[in-house]
Amino acid sequence: MQYVPKKGGMTVVKNDNNELISTGTVTGWRICMDYRKLNLVARKHFPLPFIDQMLDRLAERSHFCFLDEYSGYNQISIAPEDREKTSFTYPYGIYAFRRMPFGLCNAPSTFQRVAFEELKKWLVTTPIIVSPNWEQPLELMGNASDYAVGAVIE
Repeated sequence: MQYVPKKGGMTVVKNDNNELISTGTVTGWRICMDYRKLNLVARKHFPLPFIDQMLDRLAERSHFCFLDEYSGYNQISIAPEDREKTSFTYPYGIYAFRRMPFGLCNAPSTFQRVAFEELKKWLVTTPIIVSPNWEQPLELMGNASDYAVGAVIE
């Protein structure tokens, strides 16, 4: 996190011990960021596809792949000039995220775009040694371990 002079909305809600503000360690607090005002003025330029469109594309496929990113949002940096938009007040000062938090309206689409670009880079850099025999099952392997946990479903 980064200390900034401006702040946005933050709500402290009850923790597991039903305390509004924890009398114990700071890690007991539950923080909810209110990005509704920021989301209203954010330009939505990369919408996610609808689930019915995705299912239609997969309907007659015998193979498909999914990736489950590990802490994916936390891997995407926020541009320094945009960090103050995520600022919030905390008992020890005013802070802003350096990495993309949950709750921003374009976070899922930004994450999808970045993940897809990384996947494309890894898919085209893997050498193809032998042309596939289409009479046998095809197995495609790539190393995306720095970015995701993946699986191929048959």
